[in-house]
Amino acid sequence: MTRARLRTFLQAAKKEYARYKSTRQEVYLAQAGEKLWNAYNMLLSIIAKTKIYNWKTAEKVSGELAVKYRDSNFIDVFADTFELHKYFYRGHGKTEDEERRLVLSFELMEKIMKKYI
Repeated sequence: MTRARLRTFLQAAKKEYARYKSTRQEVYLAQAGEKLWNAYNMLLSIIAKTKIYNWKTAEKVSGELAVKYRDSNFIDVFADTFELHKYFYRGHGKTEDEERRLVLSFELMEKIMKKYI
């Protein structure tokens, strides 16, 4: 995975979130969350230098990086982006909770990126 591709996914997620804020149509919030989930998996791949195949691998690698770097942001972003991923496929969850997860994950991912890549 390249950093450029990661940034592309992050920008796409932010664009979908902006659409959601202007229309309040949940489909855009779900799209933003799914794009952010994919961006987080790319970020994990870059930092850990390994392929992320599924949510179990993402969970494992997030935990390993959290221990290695003593940084709980990896766990927090995994938890929130995984919930966003489930929201995309299942549509369960309160919109305001999903929006809070999305905004927090954007912030934490930026911190992780600045610190580790």
